[in-house]
Parts: sequence; structure tokens; C-alpha cells
Amino acid sequence: MTNYRFSALLLALLFAVGCGGGGGGTDPEPIPTTSVSGTVTVKGQPFKEPGFGVTFWPDGRPAGTTLPIGEGGKFSGEAPIGSCKVTIVAVGSDEGGHAASGEAGILEVYTSDATTKLTADVAEGKTFEFEVGQ
Repeated sequence: MTNYRFSALLLALLFAVGCGGGGGGTDPEPIPTTSVSGTVTVKGQPFKEPGFGVTFWPDGRPAGTTLPIGEGGKFSGEAPIGSCKVTIVAVGSDEGGHAASGEAGILEVYTSDATTKLTADVAEGKTFEFEVGQ
């Protein structure tokens, strides 16, 4: 019975710490999202490399939303509504996709939210085409 009480106490403590509320209301309000779709091209041809994604970075926010790029360079999913920077990176890469992107034909400028020249004004049902080739 002692192990049970200890486990219950530990679980309660972990739950209390994990549900702290995010620093007294300093978290930004969630941004509404909407469905978008589009195509990524390299030199006018559909992007063919597996394992990449399109990330929409809402203005003034530290995190973005990544949508996987599928067959034919197509992507679709929910993106934050409003003005966004757009990057193309390898999904699941330890290096954030920077090393793999050059091998895939993506210009390095498009792999970072600090340097990208791609933008999107995300609204309901919009379709985008992003040319990222070198």
C-alpha cells in the first residue's frame, strides 16, 4: 500500500507542476487557423524530395505551423490566419533542414524565418505557390 500512496502523490505532484498555467497570463492568445493548400516548385517544376515541409510563421509570433510537402510538391492543412513569413525545411532534421535543403535544390534564404523572402496572407481557402529553387 505504501508504493501506491507514493505513486499517487508523485503523480499528483507532476500533474500540478505540468499544469502551471504558463507564467501568469503572459502566453499570447492562440491564433485562429484556416485551411490552405498549395504547391512548392523548384525552377518551375513540382518539388520532389520527400521529408520536407512548408512552415507558416505568423507575424510577431515565435512559433510556426508546418505542413508536410507531399507528392507533386503539394501541401494542405491548417495555417494561422493573417500575414505570415514562409520557410521550407526538412522535417525531423537535427539541423532544422538547412543542410538537406541545399541538396534538394532549395535556396538557403528560404530555410530561415529571419531570411526568407516568401510571405503569405493566409485567409480561408487560399491557395499558394512557392518557388524556392536555385
